[in-house]
This record gives sequence, C-alpha cells and structure tokens, in this order.
Amino acid sequence: MKNKILISLATSFLLFGCGGGTSSVSKPSKDIVASGVGTILVVEGMKKDVKLRSDRENARFEFVDKANVPSGTELSRYTGILTFRALNGVGNTEDVLVRAVDDSGWKSENLTLVFKTVSSDGVAQRSYIKTSVDDNSAGLERNFVKTDDGYVKDPFGNVWENNITGKLAEPKMYLLSELRCEILHQMNKNSNWRVPTADELLNLIDYDKEFGANMLNDTFEDTNLTSWAKPEGENQLIFSPLSGLLFNSEILDKYPVRCVNAPENKTDHVVSTDRFTDITYDFSTSLMWSPISQDKYSIESNASQYCAGYNQPNGEWRLPNINEVRSIVENGFVSYSIIGPNTIMPSSTLLNNNDANARGSHYVLLADGKTSKVAVSYSDTLYSITCVKKIEN
Repeated sequence: MKNKILISLATSFLLFGCGGGTSSVSKPSKDIVASGVGTILVVEGMKKDVKLRSDRENARFEFVDKANVPSGTELSRYTGILTFRALNGVGNTEDVLVRAVDDSGWKSENLTLVFKTVSSDGVAQRSYIKTSVDDNSAGLERNFVKTDDGYVKDPFGNVWENNITGKLAEPKMYLLSELRCEILHQMNKNSNWRVPTADELLNLIDYDKEFGANMLNDTFEDTNLTSWAKPEGENQLIFSPLSGLLFNSEILDKYPVRCVNAPENKTDHVVSTDRFTDITYDFSTSLMWSPISQDKYSIESNASQYCAGYNQPNGEWRLPNINEVRSIVENGFVSYSIIGPNTIMPSSTLLNNNDANARGSHYVLLADGKTSKVAVSYSDTLYSITCVKKIEN
C-alpha cells in the first residue's frame, strides 16, 4: 500500500507550514524508486550517497550481484542509502544493480544505477540568489528587470507574467491553470511557458520585506495573489507572496497562476562528500558544508559561534541563509552526508515581522526523502546544524 509522505509542522515550535539520480538500463518498477533521473555524477576521490525508496513498507534493499559491486560501494539494506566511492579515473562509469525485497519473498524489478566519475574542474555552475545585501552570501544579486513587453525577468533568466489580475480575476483550478500556461506556449512555439515550480517561485521572495505584507520583488505589479505551483509527487502546492511559503492544497481548489517562461538551461547538480572529513562539497554552487553537529544549538544564541569555531578546515564557516540551504537540495532531499530524512535544517535568515512573537523567528527547511519545504520556526529552538563556506581554490 502506497504511503503518502506528509510533512507535519509541530505547533509547539513551528509557526507556519508549507507546503545522484538514476539511469535505468531496465525500467524500474513502481515499487522501487531511486532519487533523481540520469547518470549519478561523483567527483573523483569522493563519495556519493543515493537514497533508494520502496512503497513496500517493510522492504529491504540488496545488491543483485555482489561479485560485480564496485570497490568501496556500500548499501544500507533497511534505510536504502547507497554509498558509492569514486576512487580513480575521470570519465569511468560503474553500474550497480539493486533490488528491494520484503519478508514475503516479493522482489522488485532490478534497478540499474549508473555512476560516472568526474573532475571538479569541469562542473557546470548553478546559482542561488542572495537573501540580503548584508548576509555575505556569494549568490546572485537580486536583479529583477521589467522587459519591454511588460514581463519581469529574474536573475536566472526566467521571464514571468507581471500583471495577472485582469487575466485571472476569476478563480482557476490547477488543471485550468496548466491549460492557460499551455495557451501562452502555443501562442509562441519558441517559448517555454508553463506552471512554475515551487523552487522557482521561492526565488521571487525578498526576505528584507515584511512577513505578512508583500514579499515579492518590487518589480512585480501584482503582488498579493496566491498562486499555483507545479505539484511535487502527491503534494498539490500553492504559493503565498504574503509569507514566502508553500502550502498543501487540493487539485480542485481555486487559485490563479503566474506562468513562467523558463529557459532550458538546466545543469547537473554535482554534490560529493570527502571520504575522510565527511565535509560535503557542492561543486555546482562552489559551497562546502560541514557534517551535521552532534550537539544542538539555537539560532539566537550559540549556533553562529559553533560555525565560527568549526575547524575542518579553518576559516570563515558560518550559518547558511535560506537560499543557500535550498541550493543543497537534490531532487527533493538534502545530501544524506549532511542530514538524514525528516530533518529540520535551520538558516540564518530571520523573519522580518514587527508583529512576530517576542521569541523571534527564522526560516528553516523541512526535508525528507521525497520533498522539501520552507517553513518558519522560533529562534530559541535547539537544532542540530550544519555550517557553510565557499570552496577554497
């Protein structure tokens, strides 16, 4: 029986709720899923964790043929985390065959995972947007510009509908919203108009603006319209510019949509972990991440001091901002070398709200093995944390 993964925000400390890959030689069955699509890229000399899932509640995982398992490859049978260690040889590819088995003897179709060893020098760069001019992040400046035809272009090159009030004054179901974006595409076959993803919508948020008012960039004329986001798995999502958060909804609920014309320039996300220090390197964004702390810290008191004192290697470790935390997500989950499933990953981005609780609040990422959501939590809550810094050349 298929289990629906739900993210539950504990009211005792959360204010608001929201909301590697594989290349199959043989098509995987619906009962075993490996995260992502395509060849899994691992930087030479490092390791890569890949999360396997099965809809069979009691399934365990195993290698199909242990004799052909590459050296250093490990499989956690019951959590389904496959660790591949890339030793030497840039350009080498390795195939790993796995399957899921339950106690009744059921076996899924075999799933082939293809690992390719790459050099860090040739990794295509991805980007994330700065949350504030004062957060010392190395991301993109928040340069939103209005185009000659009245649309808004974001720092990634995505073109957005600007004034949508007149077009969508009447409510729309999600399916009708999908249709309306497709009509825009049909009107210009060279375009790629579609319903935006949750991640694309979250990039529009200006965290310096007051929570509960309007957090979209000021370039947009229409700012207060809650709109549809592309569904993630079984989650139907709507986006609120009043909070910068995503919420679960029903597919027949009535909301408008802000269509996006997104260029087809997607690049592979190359995240690998040092085999000796367990520091994770995101070569696509040039950020490095410390392993999750064993002790817990609060954002308002000693979390920053912990990062400042982190010494593997020395220098300039700090708490990540919310857009940096979002950047480490791969196909719905944070690298398992940093945190495991069902984990809250705090950020340094504070909630800007004059009416907020006196305890203070900040943005966090809720991550499990299938999806991730941005939420808000109290600053005095204790967390296991991870720190970030630029990769040193």
